[in-house]
Amino acid sequence: MKKKLLFAAVVIGALSLGSCVDDNESASVEAVRNAKAEQLKSIAAMNNAQAEATRLLAAAESALKAAQAEAEKTQTELEKVLIDIKKVELEKAQLELKLQQDKYSQELQVALKQLENQLSNLENEKARLELQKAAIAKQLEIQEAELASQLLYAQTEVLNAQQQLLNRQNQMEAAEKAKLQQLVTTYSNAIATLNSSKQYLFSLQSNLTRAENNLATYKELRTDLLEANQKQIATDEAQIVSYKKYSNYLSNYDELVAEYNAKSLSYNEANDKRNTLWNSYSQLSSNTSDPSMNAVNQSAFILAYYDFGYRVGLYSDPYSDVGTTIEKTVGNRTLRFYMEKYEPITLNTERLSTYIPQYEQNIKSAKSTLESVTTTYNNYAKAAEDAKKAWDDAKAATPPDDAEITRLAESYRIALENVENYKTTLTWAQEYVAQQEKNLSDLKVLISTEAYTQFTTLLSEYNQAIVETYKPVADAYFAYGTHYYQEYIPIQEAYNSLSNILYDNSNGGLLMTASQIESLIKNLEDNIEALKEDQSYISSITSAEQVIELLKSNIEAAKAEVSVNQKYADDAKVALDAAMAE
Repeated sequence: MKKKLLFAAVVIGALSLGSCVDDNESASVEAVRNAKAEQLKSIAAMNNAQAEATRLLAAAESALKAAQAEAEKTQTELEKVLIDIKKVELEKAQLELKLQQDKYSQELQVALKQLENQLSNLENEKARLELQKAAIAKQLEIQEAELASQLLYAQTEVLNAQQQLLNRQNQMEAAEKAKLQQLVTTYSNAIATLNSSKQYLFSLQSNLTRAENNLATYKELRTDLLEANQKQIATDEAQIVSYKKYSNYLSNYDELVAEYNAKSLSYNEANDKRNTLWNSYSQLSSNTSDPSMNAVNQSAFILAYYDFGYRVGLYSDPYSDVGTTIEKTVGNRTLRFYMEKYEPITLNTERLSTYIPQYEQNIKSAKSTLESVTTTYNNYAKAAEDAKKAWDDAKAATPPDDAEITRLAESYRIALENVENYKTTLTWAQEYVAQQEKNLSDLKVLISTEAYTQFTTLLSEYNQAIVETYKPVADAYFAYGTHYYQEYIPIQEAYNSLSNILYDNSNGGLLMTASQIESLIKNLEDNIEALKEDQSYISSITSAEQVIELLKSNIEAAKAEVSVNQKYADDAKVALDAAMAE
């Protein structure tokens, strides 16, 4: 059973009329017109807040589908890698058996080394995909937490607009006022129930994505289901207590109204504080930027990794965002604040070491080529010097031979062109040697314990800087959440309990009877018993298949509930719009 969020109407007194009837009537008509305009503004605010809630749910659903597709793709890739690992391990075992029979076979030893490198690459890919799965699982958790927080705020905006509307009814006739109150509370309750059912469906679908893609174990999912049921049981039990507390209201109605007025004041104060805390958190969140990562990205290890790593098959990022979550327990709820956290890649330095002879040979070959190119270049340069000398000598001869001077000048020009043209080849050969020497240097940096330690230390310091940077934001979020669950919700529930008794929406805005209260309590008790039965079944789950089956069943039921609640909300809006158009 979903708990209704109801607000009581404001009691109005009789208006006394003076002797100037025409003036008073004119002023009254104007006041009614102005009040109607303000009421329309409040209803528009309610509609806008609900539209925002609908947008948030749609965005969350789209993000969930994207995460689901990414999870399925990652799981498929991981399964393929696991199959390849088993295949290579089998080939390696067979090759090792052959080597036992022919220990000195160079061909078998080379093949074994290739299989070991292939297996190492597959293990690295497996580790990368598992990290990617963990990141997707964390992303799903963040999406759920953010949606819950955003929907809470959007729903509170609906309630704020509703309260403003009810506060603007003083100029209305009592009958019209009661009718509008009923329609407004019906609409507010309907969209609150609709959003709650949609959020519950989203949570189930998110858990199904986790279950079907091995993003969480069946034990973890089983625990989540048990905790969710237990929280609902606690909520229902608290509601029963609040109903029983006021079950004798018929005998002390005036006292109950006085208590309602006091709780209404407390609720408004708690709501003002909630808005202040939320605005503070939102402003801090918007104005806070990540610290600089330059120190990490300029470290010797990272520069070598990005410049050279792809040459030896290092295609993934050198660090991955695995995220970190700060938790705070408030009553029976756990508040979570997510921050980035980076984990460094772990390299197979033994495999990387096998590339050293290759790059040493590359340097040797490059230097040999450079030596040959340098000799050729020097020969071209010497030829140019000789051609210039011959030309200069011809110009100095007595008498000068113009034809010979022209020929030698042309020879000198061609010799200079040869030097300039070959200079490009010399530059390339020099750069190639430098590149091969840098490759070997980068390779040694990647293998270096000192460079890797410096990189991981800088990454750890950056993670700590993230925590310190976002600590004020996290504190503001926890301050909001703590107030919301420890102060605002209890005050709101006490206020709503009295509203439920004073103004029963399902009974035409009239007082509930004792039998109606008893029926509500019975429904809550039945719901608790059903939840406890569910607890028993959930506790008996021993496989992921059982979790998936249960989640699919619950999703179908949740979809049906959303469909019903959507119709209630649509009908309530149509009725309210029709009344305001009169």
